[in-house]
Amino acid sequence: KELTGISIELISGKEEAKIIYAAHMEKLLSNHSSFLYLDVGGGSSELTFFDKGKIMASKSFNIGTIRLLNKIVKDSLWDEMRDWVKETTKGKNISLIGSGGNINKAFKLSRKSKNEALSYNYLSGLFTNFKNTSYEERVIKLDLKLDRADVIIPALNIFTSVMKWTSAEEIFVPKIGLADGVIKMMD
Repeated sequence: KELTGISIELISGKEEAKIIYAAHMEKLLSNHSSFLYLDVGGGSSELTFFDKGKIMASKSFNIGTIRLLNKIVKDSLWDEMRDWVKETTKGKNISLIGSGGNINKAFKLSRKSKNEALSYNYLSGLFTNFKNTSYEERVIKLDLKLDRADVIIPALNIFTSVMKWTSAEEIFVPKIGLADGVIKMMD
């Protein structure tokens, strides 16, 4: 702050969920009453469960792409995230909404129109394909940016794992996130 004059405010996962909800994401899935929002970043994954237009639960897990690349995520943390997802969404027909640069890139690679969802099979196949190519091949042949070619693999691992745990067959990628919610709240 001394150098820039900019104050930084840290927010909790719960506050992040409220801000994201302010972007009126629920309107994107008007025919689904329950959905799980998953935002995958470098340090953590934020999960927010919405049911009938209300935030029912949200939790942040220190399972992010950089942490996975650096092999600093313990199996017990994966177990905790899996158990939370299964318990929180138990008995619900869940739609998934994905957020973050990696899922946006996966969506772009699919060449689907903006209202279409990505299937579990597509993401799982993409994950396998990327795992079986070198970093250089992902940059040159698949035209991934240098800062995306390494982190997309652990991100797809997180997304496909959550899809498996919820039995979600597809994930919507509306490109709405925290910034959209902040702007909407300022209206």
